[in-house]
This record gives sequence, C-alpha cells and structure tokens, in this order.
Amino acid sequence: MESVVDLWNKSLLAAWIVDTCQTESPPKFSVHLQETFITGGNDLQLTCQVKGYPLPSLAWFRDDNVLVGSKRIQTTSDKRGQGSLVVTRIEDEEAGMYKCIATNDQGSATSCAKVTVFERPDPPSRPKVALAAATEVVVTWKFPISRAHITGFRLQSRKEDDKQWVNVDDKIQQCFKHITPLLPSTEYRFRVACCTQHGIGLYSRSSVPVTTLPIGSQPLSIEAIAKFQTLSRSCSLDRDRKSASQGSILDNFPDGDIEETVDLTLKESLPQKGYDFNIEIGRGRYAVVRKCYKYSTGLEHVAKIMLSAQPLKKQSLLEYEILKEVRHPNILQLRDAFLTKRFYVLVTERYYGGGVLSHLTQKDKYSEEQIVRLVRQLLSVLSYLHKRRIVHLDMRHDNIVFESRRRDALRVIDFGSARRMVSEEGMKMKGLDSPPEFMAPEIATDGLIEYETDLWAVGVTIFVWLSGTSPFLGRNREKTIYNITRMKINRKHLFKNCTAEAKQFIWAILQKEPIDRPSVDECFASPWLSDKPDMKAKREGAVFSSRKLRTQRTEYKLRLLAQQTREDMSLRRYSSTIELKSPGAPTSPKPRNGVLNSLVRPKVQVK
Repeated sequence: MESVVDLWNKSLLAAWIVDTCQTESPPKFSVHLQETFITGGNDLQLTCQVKGYPLPSLAWFRDDNVLVGSKRIQTTSDKRGQGSLVVTRIEDEEAGMYKCIATNDQGSATSCAKVTVFERPDPPSRPKVALAAATEVVVTWKFPISRAHITGFRLQSRKEDDKQWVNVDDKIQQCFKHITPLLPSTEYRFRVACCTQHGIGLYSRSSVPVTTLPIGSQPLSIEAIAKFQTLSRSCSLDRDRKSASQGSILDNFPDGDIEETVDLTLKESLPQKGYDFNIEIGRGRYAVVRKCYKYSTGLEHVAKIMLSAQPLKKQSLLEYEILKEVRHPNILQLRDAFLTKRFYVLVTERYYGGGVLSHLTQKDKYSEEQIVRLVRQLLSVLSYLHKRRIVHLDMRHDNIVFESRRRDALRVIDFGSARRMVSEEGMKMKGLDSPPEFMAPEIATDGLIEYETDLWAVGVTIFVWLSGTSPFLGRNREKTIYNITRMKINRKHLFKNCTAEAKQFIWAILQKEPIDRPSVDECFASPWLSDKPDMKAKREGAVFSSRKLRTQRTEYKLRLLAQQTREDMSLRRYSSTIELKSPGAPTSPKPRNGVLNSLVRPKVQVK
C-alpha cells in the first residue's frame, strides 16, 4: 500500500508533466469585448477572456491611449485569462474605442469595442406636492428643456429622519404621480430624474418638505386626483414631443415667497462646508478644475481652484469681479466664490457638452453652417463684453464648451486673462501668459491691447475649424511668435471646399494691426454670416471630414498637458458637523411645513 508521501509525490509529478507538456501558444480571445452604450455618470464595465500559454498579460487602451489604474479606473485579470476594466462614473469625454491587448512570448492579440456615452438628461424641475392627505400625496413636476431620448421618470421619496432615498416608481410616463400609502403626520421629500434607454439622469432638487395630514383626515377625492392627471397629460411622453406643452401643470399656481438666493459675495469660510469636491476633470496653467456637489441642493457644479498665494492673485480677483457682473446666455455663470488662506475657489455652473473640438468631431463630418452658428455666438459674447469695456484675451478651443452634446449652444469660460479697458486708445498689458498660437501680434510684441485683440483669437480659432491645422504654430514658442509677428501663414491649408465668403472673413480678421481688423459689429455684417437662403445653402453644402480636426484635437491636448500646473489642490471633505449625502440627496435647513409652501415657485436672486 502506497504511503501518503508517495501519493503526494505522484500528484506533483503529474502536475509537472501536464505543465511541461502544455504547448506554448500565442494569445487568442475566446470572449471578446462587447460594444457598450451607457449614460454618463454610470459605471462602465468591460470584460473579456483570453487563452494562451504562457498566460498572457493584459493592457487596456482608449483611443490608443494607455489606461493607467487609478481610483476611477480599475483593471483586473486572473489565472483563467479573464480580464475586466471598470471606469467609475464615466464621463462624456471618455467615450471612444476601447481596446484590450493580450501579450505573451508567442505573440499578441487585440479585442476592441466601441463605448458610446450618452449625455445624462438634464434634471426635471423641482417636484411640488400639489395635494396631500394623511396617507397619500400628488406630486407634479415639469420636463427639462430638452426631452430628447427621455423614456420616462424615476421618482424617489425620503422621510425626515431617513438617510436613504427610496424608489417610488421608475416607469412614470407623465409629470404626475399619485403616491400611496404613506405614513400620517410624517415629513417627506421627493425628487425626480429622467430615464433613458441607457441609464438614469441627474436628479432634480428635492421638493420642499411636506408633512402628511394627521390620521383620520379627509382622503383625496377621485375628482381632484383626476384633475391633476388630466393636466399632466399635456406633459406626457406619449404625446408628440414637438407639440406637447412644457409646464402647463403648475403655471396656475401663484408665485410664492420661497427663494433660492445665489450669494456671490467672496466668502472667507471653508468651501468644503457647503460642497463636496470630488473628481478632478481638468488642469490649467494655474488652476485645477473639479466637479463638486452642493450639500444643500444636491446639484452638480464645477469648481476652479487656485492657490491664494499665486503670483496672479490680483488678476484672479478681477476674474471673480467680472464673472459676478456678467449675465449672458453664452457666458459661464458664477454660483459661489471663496478666498481662504490657502485656496481661491470659483464655483460655476456645470456644462455637459464637452469642448468645441470634441463637439465638432463627434461625428465623421461637420459643415460650415455649423461653424457659423458657433461664430455668431462668440461674436455675441464679445459684443456684450466690449460694451462693458471688458476684453477676454484668451479665446481658444478649451475655453469654449457646450451646454449639451445635442445642441450647438456654447459657453465661453475662463476669464483668467480678462481685463477692463481703461482707455479707448488701447492699453499696455502685463502678465498675459496665454498659449502663443492664439496670441495677437500686439500681445506677442508687448504692444497696445485693443478690443480687436479678441477678434484675432476668433480668427485663429475659425482657421483651425476650417483647416484642421493651427495657422501660426511653430516647433517651439519662439518660432510660433516669429510666425505671428511676421504674418507667416499658409492660406492653402484651408479646406478646398471652404466658401469664398469664409476665407474673406478670416483674412479680414487676421490683420497684423488692430486698426485694420473689423469691429464686432462689422463682423456681424459680413456676407458669410448672412441669413439669406442662398448663403445658408452654400454653407450647408460646404462639408468637411472630421479626421484632420480630430488629429488637431489630440495634438492640442498634448500641448496643453505640457503647460498644466503640477500643484496639488485637493480640498478634503469637511467632517465636523455636516452629514455627507450622496449626490442629489441634499442636506437642507428645516423649512416650513404645509402643502401650500410646496405649491410656490422658487425664485433666484443675486445679491
């Protein structure tokens, strides 16, 4: 009879024989990555399985850029060849072609899958409790501005002392919900989000807290409930989207005195007391940009964070003063501001459409008509600023973002280089440190800055859009400035099918002397921007491939990367007295009870 030792040795020998006899083979995917459609803000997970001997190692890429593990990006692989990639709360700009490359001594194999990230729908209006009884309420709300891709609504409720939101219904087709059963004499809040085929959008502000009536109170009548249900049909997803009325439900209610005050004073308190600063989404020359959530509303914003001791502190304060003053549909909107011993923080609205180069290249082709729509908006911004004696001085691709991926509505951001003009004769400027490829000749030579200086940058930007190349870019900063001051530009780089009116517009702006450039009002009078049907038809017929502009976008990102600050500007959570909520689950001071308070419409005041 064999001993235990003999049996053990035989098992080891058998394993060794199997291992040594296994034939070496190159990697081969038995389970490939799958094309994925996902709504921004949700977690992306890609999985695959590969065979081969020795066991292949896996590397992950997005658009040929290697993905490095981080808090948001996690990659795993096991001995069976299974690999996975998880991207937490994926952003719109993280869409693209994802690739897993498996490699061993015998070769390599690749599996690819396209990931499409749909923009999260805007939140509906703040829900309102229109009717209430002891164990039931009627909640109503309004559509967001855009209804595109919305398949329904998800409604959630939360009792006064609960920390978690509870789903009431996620298959609602109207801006109305009769909720029952509820607890008598209990305070509730409600919030609502739009649903799409691929996920859930941002949640609305939570409703004003409403306390249900005591037990034994009169229940809601069928007639009253039916009345609101009838009104809500004009806000139904079942109706034609173009003809449906947006907001007929609550327009009958009078305005009340509940106000959401937007306080734009420069505060010296810790910004972490009011906001959760989580994911970094960008860096500039002197600033870090982070997403943030406001505790009191649950709304998502963007925070520009700078060191308060930085050399350009005076200019940063001027940026705050300008943003506090301006109100234009195409200009970034300030929502809060802080100045502490260490940090200077500007909290602004969050826009979800990405940068202008990403917007123009999200499809394989774009047209001159699309570009004209953008140029009109840029000129509208400059006209507004110049009438207020403000020059932007940093009009470039990364300072132009879009509210939505579905619309050509842009916003001009980053007023870090903006100045107030103190003389109509022009003025000397110091401390301008913009990327040289957009510099006007008068900036490059330390000359007088004029209003037309802004137009030069617009001309350079349009040239890039209509050619896919940067007109004055050289191999280094010195060569770029040389090209600008000598006006060395190759006009042949413009796409061959550009309209003559577009070329004429560009050459009129790219004049060395500011006095030779048109004013903003003169630009509006250009034939290229005309609304005449024949001119519009010419612009619509001028269609360009996105390939060159997509390459330019990648190269431009790399140039910006070299200029980014390396400072660590992290804002840790404030944990003294604030109970942190998940995004969209706000902590608010206790308001007044009662149903009538929930029927009034919130106002916004700026002080």
